[in-house]
Amino acid sequence: MNMQTEFKIGNYVFDFRKRTLVIGDESRKLTTREAELLLIFCENMGELVERSFILKKLWGYDDFFNARSMDVFITKIRKYLGGDQSVQLANVRGKGYRLLTGGQQA
Repeated sequence: MNMQTEFKIGNYVFDFRKRTLVIGDESRKLTTREAELLLIFCENMGELVERSFILKKLWGYDDFFNARSMDVFITKIRKYLGGDQSVQLANVRGKGYRLLTGGQQA
């Protein structure tokens, strides 16, 4: 199985294997959980990713405490991607999230 490990997100390059997010000459090392979460969004670029899917895949089950933890990671990833205004991790109210680049609509 040959899994893609490097993704272009706007002006960023995300390397899942190295757990790095690079823009220009600035590189950020991600935690394992941050990298796993960003990988899910990259593999589903532009598509709705349901909250319950993420919670079950990364935390094992969908409950209030895991959902709060996931929200913290989502906030961090949004902050990390803030250097490129064309990139948006959009909330789809009541459903999940969508990673958008280059003017895609939520």
